[in-house]
Amino acid sequence: MKKDLLLAASVWFPKPVRHYTFEPNTVNVNVLTDLSGTQNGTIIGNPVFTAGQRGNYVKFDGKKANYIDIGQTDFIQQTAIFSIAFWAKTQYADAGTLMALAGSSFRRANIGWSLGFDDRSSVSLNRMLRFSIYDGTNTGSIVDLFVNNIVPADSVYHHYVVTGDGVTIRAYIDGSLIGSAPIIRTLQPNLTAASSCLGCANYATESGVGFPYNGEIDEFRIMPKSLTENQIKRLYQNGQ
Repeated sequence: MKKDLLLAASVWFPKPVRHYTFEPNTVNVNVLTDLSGTQNGTIIGNPVFTAGQRGNYVKFDGKKANYIDIGQTDFIQQTAIFSIAFWAKTQYADAGTLMALAGSSFRRANIGWSLGFDDRSSVSLNRMLRFSIYDGTNTGSIVDLFVNNIVPADSVYHHYVVTGDGVTIRAYIDGSLIGSAPIIRTLQPNLTAASSCLGCANYATESGVGFPYNGEIDEFRIMPKSLTENQIKRLYQNGQ
């Protein structure tokens, strides 16, 4: 995970609308600087910012009290044209865990999106990568991407990208496509969700946050464009 910030300015790479590196100079009390200049994060509780082999990362402990509020990201559920890219090392503290890395909702009755890992063997889920968009009707999701038996459990950092072009959502690990899912319901351009958070999923209709993440995240980006497979490979190869 190289901290080569020149990459963000290169012509082949879309400008992010969120970019958090978790470096010491971007953390000030409860403010996490967004290098895209769009929305600084608000640090809630005590997520740990720790030095690793290649700069700092943020570590979450699986508790609801510790997360980062990253503001509104409504364009994701409104257009399904986006890319989310990050490095992560996951701690499966116990079997049967559903963890949200980021999102504004993890329930169909609410409006928003969610990205997480699901390891609930009781319902035949094992190290699953999940991404969903919800329209608040509780009658199904606009899109559900589920890829089972895919999230590495080797205590090593891996690179993840989820990208949508308004028609199909695709997921990649370490530069390789692992799965895709179509948009199956009509997108609604006026859907407004609660603030999104990092290390959890937020709920507009509930108090607090849910499904807290247990693990580490580095170089987190959200972009308002779909990435090509070649762009995703370059992100991974450049340690971004």
